[in-house]
Amino acid sequence: GERRRQSRGMSRPCDERGFREIYATHLSVNEGEGASYPTIRVYQAYNKQIAHAAVEANSFAAPRDDGIWSESRMTWIKPSAAWMAYRCGWTLFKDKNQGCVLALDVDRSRFEALLMQAVVTDDAPADQKGTFKEKPVVVQWDPEREMDPMLAAGEASGKKTGTEPYLRKLESVRSLQIGLRGRASALLLDPTFVRRITDVTAQFQAAHAALIAGDAAAANAALCPDERRMDVPKQLREVLHMDIDTREEATHDAPEVVVSSVKLVAAAAAVSSAGNEREELARGAMAEGSAMAEGGAMAEVRSLRPSSLHAGTSAAASSAGWASRRSCATSHSSATRKG
Repeated sequence: GERRRQSRGMSRPCDERGFREIYATHLSVNEGEGASYPTIRVYQAYNKQIAHAAVEANSFAAPRDDGIWSESRMTWIKPSAAWMAYRCGWTLFKDKNQGCVLALDVDRSRFEALLMQAVVTDDAPADQKGTFKEKPVVVQWDPEREMDPMLAAGEASGKKTGTEPYLRKLESVRSLQIGLRGRASALLLDPTFVRRITDVTAQFQAAHAALIAGDAAAANAALCPDERRMDVPKQLREVLHMDIDTREEATHDAPEVVVSSVKLVAAAAAVSSAGNEREELARGAMAEGSAMAEGGAMAEVRSLRPSSLHAGTSAAASSAGWASRRSCATSHSSATRKG
């Protein structure tokens, strides 16, 4: 029917991505005399006046000199076009200050150097987050967005009136958001950092129109045809906490379930073969296992894993292991905020 026709060309490329990876458009900017600079594309949304002035001069110096842009304000850049579409409501559904999207092709090596200064706010204890207010570069890993022509307004966000239709929120895939202030924000004025500024508003609106027509392939071709995984050096991966997968927190219950099940089975065996004294011990173990299964003593067994259990409990471990694998699959498929 109609819903099936709307899904033509639809794919789920985000499903194949790691939890924290940087996907971006990679280009080379030529600047005369044969000079070519590898770049990474990031996005920002502005009003028409700022966007026009910046594109015309290929620099934010022009809107700064006009008094409509300031490097003293904190600003955010993002490499994901889909996340930019979410943030600005396709340039159509939010305020006029997000009515245009600019693509900034930034020097690849200097982009990596910038990120080496970053502080990841997601993983910090709550009592430390206030200390980041003066940091020049902060990053956060927000849920990625994925285009889906089958999601009408409001369905993607859960709101009655959606401002970002056709964008699915993915908890199992994260997208990098980069906040700049002070000297880091001033880099946007540096022509050796921002190599090229392009108004890509038309591409965002074309992608939205394609999604209305149910053509995901055309939407992808308009919005982000060349986005691919950025090869990030090991040291930078560590700075950005790219190999910390917080999805694991959702599956930590699995080993605890195994331990609880094994204790219950062992206790039952003891009841059937022991005298009164051992029977009382077994009942105690059963009570302990039940309490753990209900979440009452999870801290006690967080460090335990099925591999450390006695071989005689393999049947229970196998049964609970099935539940563990099922939990992992569920959390993987089903496992905020700045401009």
